[in-house]
Amino acid sequence: MANSDLETQRGIYVSIIVGSLVFGAQICLYVQSFRKIFYILFGAILLVLAAVGGGTNMQLGQLMWIQYPDYPGGAPAYFADHSSDWYEVWGTGCVSFANIMGDGLLLYRCYIIYNSNIQVVSFPFFILLASAAMVVITIVQSAVPQTTLFSGLPIHFAIAWISLTVGFNVIVTTLICYRLLSFYKATHKTLPSEMTNTYTSISAMLLESAAPFTISGIVYVIAFAIESPTQQVFAGIWGVMVSLSPQFIITRVAMGIAWNKDTVGRFTDTLAFRVDTSGTFFSDVERSQIIVVPSNKESGEDLV
Repeated sequence: MANSDLETQRGIYVSIIVGSLVFGAQICLYVQSFRKIFYILFGAILLVLAAVGGGTNMQLGQLMWIQYPDYPGGAPAYFADHSSDWYEVWGTGCVSFANIMGDGLLLYRCYIIYNSNIQVVSFPFFILLASAAMVVITIVQSAVPQTTLFSGLPIHFAIAWISLTVGFNVIVTTLICYRLLSFYKATHKTLPSEMTNTYTSISAMLLESAAPFTISGIVYVIAFAIESPTQQVFAGIWGVMVSLSPQFIITRVAMGIAWNKDTVGRFTDTLAFRVDTSGTFFSDVERSQIIVVPSNKESGEDLV
């Protein structure tokens, strides 16, 4: 077996193990999100999609390494000949749909954090639409017999899809991090430290902006574009992060420590009280950073 083929097989094996471990973490997060029907349904769909995506990879590994170890040409030939089998296409479709769901949730989070400003999210929204279109084309092309998602014509569509979704996540992650940093700079000397630490800390920025998913996507698209044997490892990591990152956000919301209109309303109410009692005044720029959304006492029922 050639070294590149051996590295590919190792990559598939490692990705299955990593995927199984992260899937266990996702189950734990999902259980903690049992608070509202939206969290339960959204998280359950992500969990099912992740289970199907990981299960199809396990099935391919079982057939390739255990059931047909003497396949002509070995495991690399089996992988090339059966990557377009129905269950593999089904698994790719599940991961792709989870990706669209996660990106949609992230875009809505950005929309909320930016005071329901459509102009801010309009450009990322069109990128999301283009990414969804490329997902459909990629799945259709990968279903053609004797093709694989990692070679031939499908890889070009897959690179376009992954590049679009990674680009989308880079933009939205940057927007959210910038907004939270701006809010922190405007309030860390005014609001209690426990409040700013909860909603504007580094961990809050990383999870609210889905930064781990964005970083794993950047690494994966580079390995994918240069057709590195390690792409299988990063594909597995990126594939599980597709559903894990949104689950982090849902868990934070369910625990009451994520940004929503009610949360920001409490921030602005507290800030207004402190301004009234301390006589502290802010510039127009500082006020624009502080008041993210109008205070709305009835907004606590917002899903995210």
